[in-house]
Amino acid sequence: MELEDDEDCGCGSGLAYSNCCKSEHLKFLRNDRGQLVKQVIPLEGFSDIVLEQEAYIKRVFGRKPRGSDRFVLDQYLVRQSEFSRGFEEAARIADINPALVYGYRKTGLIPTERNSHLLTTTDWWEWEEAIEEYKAALESGIDLLQDTAPSVLEALRALAELAHDSCIHFGSYLTRVRRARRMQVHEFVQTAALTRVHELAISLYNLLKEEGREETFIVIRAILECYHIIVCLEQIPEQALALFARYSLGNGDYRYAVGERGGIDRRTIVSERTGEKFKVRSTRWMAAQSPLSVDLEIYDSIYESLSQHVHFDLSNMERYFSFEEGFQIPPETDLVQALVVSFCVLKMMCDAVAAMTSAIGEVRRDATFLGKRIRVALNDFLKEVQKDGALLTPAAQLIVRRVSQTLPQPSIRRRAKSCASTT
Repeated sequence: MELEDDEDCGCGSGLAYSNCCKSEHLKFLRNDRGQLVKQVIPLEGFSDIVLEQEAYIKRVFGRKPRGSDRFVLDQYLVRQSEFSRGFEEAARIADINPALVYGYRKTGLIPTERNSHLLTTTDWWEWEEAIEEYKAALESGIDLLQDTAPSVLEALRALAELAHDSCIHFGSYLTRVRRARRMQVHEFVQTAALTRVHELAISLYNLLKEEGREETFIVIRAILECYHIIVCLEQIPEQALALFARYSLGNGDYRYAVGERGGIDRRTIVSERTGEKFKVRSTRWMAAQSPLSVDLEIYDSIYESLSQHVHFDLSNMERYFSFEEGFQIPPETDLVQALVVSFCVLKMMCDAVAAMTSAIGEVRRDATFLGKRIRVALNDFLKEVQKDGALLTPAAQLIVRRVSQTLPQPSIRRRAKSCASTT
């Protein structure tokens, strides 16, 4: 049923319906549940789009669309922030008036000749207010579209280049290792961890090119875990067999032990061939084996915060849930913190490679050289951050202090020590 003429307009303007949207040939109806809905006359060709989406939903879910289904399923593949950045980049290339782009950013609307008749009075008010806001700021010398500081953009480019070069460094090392002698078990596990770092560095490079933020933390968390594995095995090579067993659970050679009550004991792994048992060590335990005590502090602060982007619990529920909007995709993380942590973790990986007993002198020198480049780039960025008045989180400050330290080079005795088993 259509609203009465003297009722408040459904667009929220506060005007009477007859003096607002109804005069603009827009209809507001009240459905069976008493909810206000705006009647929209579809544009030509819209019915074909509806049929395509219905077929899409049927292919994905195996059923017809329901009221709770989103009309466009592909929106689950892209965050709103990513779509907005893509739209703004396309608008820049097409040389569209920046004021209109800002209007879209503020209101989510793109008024055109074809859809202008669908906009409510409130829609137009909000759109015109956004345009005027952009023009006023521009007259004061402020570009509201340039919300990312030039220093941050420069750091993004520098970090992307370093991630690119890290892929080459780690890949080059792995190529040499494959041609080398048979490895001890701890060398094999270290190489497996470094292979994963190589793949992660490629992902990091591609994310940074697209200004990835939330996903950047997920990749950095995985690189940090590999760092702890490599450093731990330098101190306790004997732990390699347990790690090897842990990463071989899926091939049938190892399994979790059976507990006293007949359940699975995930703290112990058993070899199917020999019956030998290995105790599963946590990442935190491995971090505690580092010769640098700050590595454990970093684990307790950085690793925990990074894990919030992979797992959520009651301590970080507010990032995912609000009583107003329910559950939602986490908001973008502060880009400055993401960049600082990324710089530092890459530097820590270079330190780990430079301290590996299995690495030849040339590889150590290459890793040290790359580490110095990362540190210089980080210091340049931190100077700009200080100028801009941005503050680092306590966790970011902690990992920055770690970058000024380096892992001790392995002693001759340590280099001679190896596991009894080989791969």
